[in-house]
Amino acid sequence: MFARFPYHPATNQAADIIIENHSQGAWPGPYCLFLGARPSPAALKVLEAALEKNKSKETQGYARYGLAKYYQNQADSADPENLGVRQRFIDKAEKLLAEVVEKYADLDLNGEKIGKKAASQLFELRHLSVGKVAPEIEGEDIDGKKFKLSDYRGKIVLLDFWGHW
Repeated sequence: MFARFPYHPATNQAADIIIENHSQGAWPGPYCLFLGARPSPAALKVLEAALEKNKSKETQGYARYGLAKYYQNQADSADPENLGVRQRFIDKAEKLLAEVVEKYADLDLNGEKIGKKAASQLFELRHLSVGKVAPEIEGEDIDGKKFKLSDYRGKIVLLDFWGHW
């Protein structure tokens, strides 16, 4: 129901049923990730309830990761003119991802450690987002001359990544 009808009135009712009947026991990681990808207030409600009511290590880790994904999606879809709202979502996502890396890194999510996924996303949020200073890049220009991106700091630069593989 979340995927097809994210704002359908029955979505809130479904969220309440899930919270009431499934508060205990471990929640599967893919389920929390699925909810995190939904723009639904009901998905947010379920993930927040999982953090509040379920003490299982697995659920705590997966729900944090799902909630971080939810906030990342909210930041990406926020009004570009309202940087404060976007930044608040990013701050929430960063905090949750850092917690996943620190406390839940060993959990498995679709065959990969959740800590590795969270660390990668955390790096992107902190270093590769719009408005952030680009990380150092070294390479060769089209004429074979070595350069560092930092050599061009303060100048307008267009990076075009390509290769022959």
